[in-house]
Amino acid sequence: GLETSEGWGRAYNVTNDDTITPAEFVQGIGEGLGRPIRAIRLPLSATIAAAWLVDAVLGALSPNRFPAQLSGAIRFWRGGNPYSSEAARRVLGWSPTVRHREAVPRAVRSVIGDFR
Repeated sequence: GLETSEGWGRAYNVTNDDTITPAEFVQGIGEGLGRPIRAIRLPLSATIAAAWLVDAVLGALSPNRFPAQLSGAIRFWRGGNPYSSEAARRVLGWSPTVRHREAVPRAVRSVIGDFR
């Protein structure tokens, strides 16, 4: 557990511990919003172009409020999650207490609360 000195001074990823499909992820966002989200399919190039536009608008409206970029998230999602929690599990004995299907709606509700 956290009592070990083996991992002292080392950073650990605590992600990628549950499988969730893109459709399930979007469904979780809708659950967090309290409404269903209707997904539409777009070509990747159109999706990234739209994300760049959203990034530009959000950046212009509030440059310090949105540190992440939607276009980067789409590229990350399309390429899969490169991070692993294996070291945190092995060295620290860490395991997640919340599954993705629970965490996504919770995170959305938390963010919505920040805007109210």
